[in-house]
Amino acid sequence: YRLMREGRHGDALPLAERAVAGAVACLPGHSFLASILLKLGRVGDAEQAVARAAELATGTAEAYEGLAYVSTELGRHERANALYRRATELEPQRPRSWYNLACSERSFGRLGSAEEACERAIALDRGQYPSLLLRSELRVQSPQANHVEDLERRLADPRVDIRGRIVLGYALAKELDDVQRFDDAFRWFATAAKARRSQLRY
Repeated sequence: YRLMREGRHGDALPLAERAVAGAVACLPGHSFLASILLKLGRVGDAEQAVARAAELATGTAEAYEGLAYVSTELGRHERANALYRRATELEPQRPRSWYNLACSERSFGRLGSAEEACERAIALDRGQYPSLLLRSELRVQSPQANHVEDLERRLADPRVDIRGRIVLGYALAKELDDVQRFDDAFRWFATAAKARRSQLRY
């Protein structure tokens, strides 16, 4: 993994191959192997690595999430969706799995299902800020159905860190804009942007 992070994919490849040699169940190492092959331009081999791993005995949610990510990079979106769903079935208490499934469902236009997956992630982890933002973006909010009060309550919590304030601020601004509270929306867009700018280092 360190070699991958350093961009030394040629050096990482034999280690990834050794890590999964003889494996009878799907491992996170399988997604490392497929990722390395893809980075090396060996698209066909990466595809085969994912396909073989997906057919092994049941592994962990992390393993299937990794395979799903590579599948998305390969343009195999239906398979990625199935793998993300498998991850949620294996570890339904894992918020990240629900967020990943929500993103996949959104890509297919299944917005109701995506929103349900967001709600599952949010219920499991109050700090699941990407799911809160995605939930706001999935549809045009209406005066009768929105999350404005929920987002305002979350932003009033002093325990929310700067990252949370950025994401929640953008989510709230978007929903306020949807319900035509434009002055309030602009204030939150500006607040979130200022907070984001404070974290950037050029």
